[in-house]
Amino acid sequence: MLKKVIATLSIIMLAGIQSPVMADNHGEPPVQDLENKFEELLFPETDGTKVTNYDSIHQLEEDLNSIMKFPLTDYYLEKYFYEKDGDLHIRAMDGAYLVDLEQDYTLEKLSDDHYRLTQNRSNQLRGEFTVQVDYSFEAGKWVFEDRMDVVGSQEGGELPNTATNMPLMMLSGGLLMAAGAFLIYRKRHTTE
Repeated sequence: MLKKVIATLSIIMLAGIQSPVMADNHGEPPVQDLENKFEELLFPETDGTKVTNYDSIHQLEEDLNSIMKFPLTDYYLEKYFYEKDGDLHIRAMDGAYLVDLEQDYTLEKLSDDHYRLTQNRSNQLRGEFTVQVDYSFEAGKWVFEDRMDVVGSQEGGELPNTATNMPLMMLSGGLLMAAGAFLIYRKRHTTE
């Protein structure tokens, strides 16, 4: 009896060891659905600057949190919306960069739960720019992790201004050391 129990446990253990654990494959993010929802939330119905389909910034915040991580939600709320006299308003400014779903874009898989969309665009107002959107699989659904744009060409261009005064300081130090060495040499040879 003991041999049968040990044999059964051994078979169960061996079967468990040889079953590889595979990461969940969440598929690709629903780009079109997320982009449509993003556009709907960032460009709501308005009467002048007053947003008509939300009573407060907190209601909009909840909807934005359903499609993006909260730091990104805070960024868009602070940049594009404000409350005045108990009403939600949209700032009169250029809107957020959007992905043009009618144009080509690349969707790169960075991991099973992280994808990056890149699209090169141009218009009269902004010139050439690149829209880059990161998606991550969080709490059982795809959300925006990051959205950014790069205006202008990404090739070449100027380097950032990172100049320091270190070369001048090094030269000054070298000259000071040379002057000190000259004075020591001169003192030794004048006393001899």
